[in-house]
Amino acid sequence: MQAFVRTAGIAPEAAKADIICPNVVQNILVIATPSEGNAEAHSKLQHIHIESKSYAVAAYIAAPDNTSKGVLRVIDASLSATQLQELFVNKRNPTILEV
Repeated sequence: MQAFVRTAGIAPEAAKADIICPNVVQNILVIATPSEGNAEAHSKLQHIHIESKSYAVAAYIAAPDNTSKGVLRVIDASLSATQLQELFVNKRNPTILEV
């Protein structure tokens, strides 16, 4: 927990309500926080430092419960980000917020 808080630049007092749940089977950590500011800070993490080692991480803010979630596979690599947005984020798919 301290590695995430320290690297995210969050004051220890401000992180007291944050909860970190490790899932060793999927090799992930879920961080839950009631603070929008803490969520933003955690989502910007790219590395954490534990002891003398640095580890790359990928972090994001989870989508709200009433939205679609998933992983797109076998996507044409030649499509631009704008084209992907146009294909998926439209009025036919109102629960898709981002691609």
